[in-house]
Amino acid sequence: MHAAELANRVQAARFVYTEDVRYKETLPDGGLRGTNWVTYEVTFLEGEPYNRRIAIRGEPLTQEQAEEEESRYRKVEQYRQQTPVDERRRRYFAAEENRFKIDTTLVLRYHQSRFLGEQPMQGREAWVVETWPRRGAPRARRRAECSLDMKIRYWIDKQTHMPIHMEGEWLRDFDGAPKGATVISDRIPVDGVWLQQRIVSRGRRKAGKILLAYENDQRYSNFKKFQADAKLLLDDREPR
Repeated sequence: MHAAELANRVQAARFVYTEDVRYKETLPDGGLRGTNWVTYEVTFLEGEPYNRRIAIRGEPLTQEQAEEEESRYRKVEQYRQQTPVDERRRRYFAAEENRFKIDTTLVLRYHQSRFLGEQPMQGREAWVVETWPRRGAPRARRRAECSLDMKIRYWIDKQTHMPIHMEGEWLRDFDGAPKGATVISDRIPVDGVWLQQRIVSRGRRKAGKILLAYENDQRYSNFKKFQADAKLLLDDREPR
């Protein structure tokens, strides 16, 4: 699975797509406390991914919002054009380390596992494997290491060895993710590459004396392979 992920990661990073992010908080009585819904067009700008806002709550941007978004785009474009590639690469990789992600290298190094059997997923035959931190494993220090504090269940496609469905649970509080919070992730095949289709995070957090339930739902669609002569700044480094 790890080898398949490494090979897939480089190819997957060369796709552009639409990202739809929906967030909501629910009160104990079931009422909504707040919601947010933003849609982005994710493309490349000067060799790096760029999220351009294109809709709010399913509606196109107003003229004022579109002008603000265009201004932001031009500022980022100017910064990237004027900043040396090495500095941009350093900042890009630092941002990657501040992003929540399941790092299979850390799972292999610090988790124990058990085979749970076979179960079809998305119409494909899959193995199911569960992992959790071994006794004495280090604690997560940054978001990219969050798998050190999680129990994870993988559905691994038998044909490609890719984890096509994943369910994780935080075993302790970490950087805003409370103990018991969950994340579900799904991939789909597009042009021979497995791409992220959906990530859903759920949990409960306190707001004063109120315990709120939250859900962050990220959906990905409209995949297109990016083709250009420019060199892309992608996180294709060998894991530590």
